[in-house]
Amino acid sequence: MAETSQLADIIAPIAPPPAPPPYGAIALGAGLTLIVVWIVARLLWRRSRNRRAAWAQLKRAERALQQQTLDPRAAVFQAAQALRRAHGASDGATPEWAAFLSALDQARYAPHAPSAQDAAQLLAQARDWIGRAPC
Repeated sequence: MAETSQLADIIAPIAPPPAPPPYGAIALGAGLTLIVVWIVARLLWRRSRNRRAAWAQLKRAERALQQQTLDPRAAVFQAAQALRRAHGASDGATPEWAAFLSALDQARYAPHAPSAQDAAQLLAQARDWIGRAPC
């Protein structure tokens, strides 16, 4: 019994304080996250900027075609340039896209210039294809 009374007199040591949080790792993770978010936002903004510029170019071509200050062949060339700006190097990979590009090339490189109505139709179709461009 004497042994248990001696153990009761022992005071347990104070627990050490918890380790500080790893501020360096937290800062590194937050910094990398911010960089990735900034890069993704910048890429999305650039792609949408190309689409907006293509729509603006197409709108100018449509207006000039309606006012007869631009010939239909030049308007079709403007549409092709706007599509190239919006779609970049993507090929679309659908039969509708291939048919549209074929019609566009036929209008651009045919020996006779397309009519204003045909050019306006191609410009309207180009507007739809710009809307389908990958974001």
